[in-house]
Amino acid sequence: MTTDLSLHPLVQHYLTILRDRKTTASEFRRCCKGITEVIMVEAAKLLSLDPVEVTTPLETTNGARLSPGVVFVPILRAGLGMLDPAMGIIPGSSVGYIGLERNEDTAEASCYYAKMPDLSESSQVFVLDPIHACHWRLGRAMR
Repeated sequence: MTTDLSLHPLVQHYLTILRDRKTTASEFRRCCKGITEVIMVEAAKLLSLDPVEVTTPLETTNGARLSPGVVFVPILRAGLGMLDPAMGIIPGSSVGYIGLERNEDTAEASCYYAKMPDLSESSQVFVLDPIHACHWRLGRAMR
């Protein structure tokens, strides 16, 4: 399964507003929230589930819960706008941070800050950055 999120109508709408130099800070935050919600719903299709048994008011039944180990890593600063909406969709996730800056002469990025929680083989990591997120293709190969 591969999804090109750049083709999603809501992503195209929000991305256009994000890129517009006339966009206000409050509009940017609103669009970050919207684009994050679309992306997280699509990305959640790749998450692992653990089977659980739950007792309802009428009977015991089988269900599923998200496997632990989801980690959100916003790229500072713009990615911070995606963190709250992502945490709203998948609460209880861990958070790491990466700060990148671009060399204006070479256009190469270098890391000036990195703080990550402990990661394991089963960690499911989502890098949050509004401009790049909609261009990434989500697929099983990215796990």
